[in-house]
Parts: sequence; C-alpha cells; structure tokens
Amino acid sequence: MKKPKLKNVIISSLIVTSVFALNPIGVSAEWKSDSNGWWNTEGNSWSVGWRNINGKLYYFNANGYMAHDTTIDGHYLDSNGASTTSNTQNQTEYSEPATGDMTGWQKLRGHKYESVAEIYFKLENGIQSVQVKDIRNVDENKVVEWVDDNGVKRHNTVGEIYQLFKYSNTYTTDWFSNKFGNLYGEWLLTGSLDADNVVADYLQKTGQIKNRSYVTLTPTTVIETEERKEKNISTEEIINNIEKYMDKEYKKEKNKTADDNNSSDE
Repeated sequence: MKKPKLKNVIISSLIVTSVFALNPIGVSAEWKSDSNGWWNTEGNSWSVGWRNINGKLYYFNANGYMAHDTTIDGHYLDSNGASTTSNTQNQTEYSEPATGDMTGWQKLRGHKYESVAEIYFKLENGIQSVQVKDIRNVDENKVVEWVDDNGVKRHNTVGEIYQLFKYSNTYTTDWFSNKFGNLYGEWLLTGSLDADNVVADYLQKTGQIKNRSYVTLTPTTVIETEERKEKNISTEEIINNIEKYMDKEYKKEKNKTADDNNSSDE
C-alpha cells in the first residue's frame, strides 16, 4: 500500500517575508504500514515529530515514518520505535491530542513553561493557532493593597489588576513592577510568555514547517530609528483610568447578568 501524499499549504508571515510548508494534523489516530515502514495517521494526515502513544514516546520524521534503532534528542528508539530512555529530564518536546474542551487541538508537552502553563496549538487552513492556560492556583478574588504616586493606599482584587496588566498600554513595565512587585512578575510568567515562538520552534524542529526566513542586513543597509516619547502621567490620571476601566467592566458584567436573566425568563 502506498502512503498518500499531501499538498503543501503556503502561508506568509506578517512580521518578515516567510513561507511555511504545513502538514495539517487531524484528531483521530491509527497505525499503518507499507514497505517503507510504519506511520501513525491523524485524521487526513500523519504524525510528525515526537508523539506520546499509549504511554510510550515515538518519533516520526518529516515524511511521517516512525524512526527506530536510532538515538534522537538523547532518546534511544528500539526496533519497535519506542523510546527506551528512562531519564526524561532533558524535557524533550512532543505533542499529543488534547481532550475535554480542547479536543481538536494538540497539547505541547515538555516545553520550558510546563510548570506554570499548558500550551495548545493547531494548524488549520494555513493558520497557526495557539492557546495558553494558566495552571497556577491563583486566587483572583484576593484583595491587594498598593500605594499610588501620592502615597494613598488603594485596594483592588488580583483579577482586576491582572486585567490592567493585560489590556493597559498606558503604563510602563517599570511602573507596574514598582507598584505591584511580585504580583506583576508572577503575572508575566504566563501573561507574556512567548508561546507562539515556542510552538513555531517545535513545529520547525519536527519538520512540520520549514525553517523561517529572516531579513539579511548588508553593510549598506540604512536603518532609521524613532525615539519613543514618554508621556508624563499624573497620579490622578492613573486613578481615574483604573476607575474608568473597572466601571466599564462592571457595566459589561451587569448587562450580561441582565441578558442571562431575560433568557431564563423566556
């Protein structure tokens, strides 16, 4: 039986001029073989890179065939293709089909942020999608006391402050760090981790996308820079902005509750 061939899908990067050759990944999985070896189907395609199948690690090359009798990323793969290396502290990255509310996605395992976040990805219609779930046990209802620039004590919940970290482009990272200290640093662990690059590097390393191209600068290249102008913000403006933001969120939640009540009455 001949292994089916898939057409490459080309997408363009918005940051630099790049093209990716993608192998779309499906949901279901099944072992198959031909005269060239074994592969693992996933929907309309096949597994590429590291896969955890029934508790064992396997590696599939860019063409989808299972590697065996070789060592890859410090793992020795036996004649059946399974890794016999017990020490997995080298954090070999691999992906596996996600379950529950993330069914249809791939869950990346062995990445450097695994202790604080789960990373999910999928390639669909030429688009790489990434989602991150914070797995830390954070009480977002906890009230935090902080001091504004006038020395006045303020009180907000962790959840409210997280929203400010996430959506505000008014304040600098230094201001956040000075005002909220460890709370800001802990949020940065998951709020700004480079999950897109982690996934892209994994897909590139496992052959699911081609190496990304970069712009080459020559000695005659002229680069123009523009100095960022810092805006001086008064403490009163800071407090007003926070209050406006929280009032907006309160109104949104109130409207949502009213809509839910109306729906239940119907």
